[in-house]
Amino acid sequence: MQSVTGHPDGAEPRSRTEPGLGPAFVATGAALAVSVAGTILPWSAANYSHYTGPFGGWGFSPLAWSLVATIGALSGLALWTVLWLSTSRDIRSPRRWTITLAAGLTVIGTVLYLVWPPFATHPWLGPWVTLVAAVVTLACWLRAESLRRRTESTVP
Repeated sequence: MQSVTGHPDGAEPRSRTEPGLGPAFVATGAALAVSVAGTILPWSAANYSHYTGPFGGWGFSPLAWSLVATIGALSGLALWTVLWLSTSRDIRSPRRWTITLAAGLTVIGTVLYLVWPPFATHPWLGPWVTLVAAVVTLACWLRAESLRRRTESTVP
């Protein structure tokens, strides 16, 4: 059954200005995009035998920890996009905590790559960009969630 608003079950479309979609939420998306961009940069220096080149974080050969970071960054950006495009006001679902998990996975994969890079490689630009962006993602997301919870607890 549709309500007067034309949305099923009376759900109203969310405004892009409400607290759940404020600057911290938008900054989370931007930081996730930079994390994904970091996976596209070379992850190892050119003067080593296993130079990764473009898409260095997508390390299939040799299999590297950078792939864990890439999966985290891509899944985080996809989940953030789903939340941003969601038309329902009630978005209390596992999607909220999965962005924290995805950003944490990105941080862990990047740190492991920096500590234990593949044989005959030396970390270069990609892992550092990805690591900084993933940490910023976590900070912005946790801020956005704390603001959302604070406003939910004050709204009747």
